[in-house]
Amino acid sequence: MRGRKTETKSIVAIAIEVHSPKGFGRVRLRQVPDVTGPSLVGFVKEVVAVGSVVATDGWSGYKSLSAHGYQHEQRVQSSRGDPARVVLPGPHRIASLLRRWLLGTHQGAVRYENLDYYLDE
Repeated sequence: MRGRKTETKSIVAIAIEVHSPKGFGRVRLRQVPDVTGPSLVGFVKEVVAVGSVVATDGWSGYKSLSAHGYQHEQRVQSSRGDPARVVLPGPHRIASLLRRWLLGTHQGAVRYENLDYYLDE
């Protein structure tokens, strides 16, 4: 799976509330076991209200969101020509801040079993 290598990395799902016309609200971060549909949709079901608009990248694991009562807006980066940080700016900003915080505060020494505690911060 190109771009989703998981042997040495943990997978963190990010949900961010988008305020219109601009700005972000609540953020939810959770470690997920893999990038399969059940894992990703399970995360969305835990943290997002049914009926909400859920914008995702083009990953096929999100295909069944509509069947679970969400309005699914798929934003495929390659079809737009824009970089990922433009297509889905919120999650990319949060991921960048998370990486910086973990490297700066914890010197990158975060154990897999403790990651959920750090994500709750």
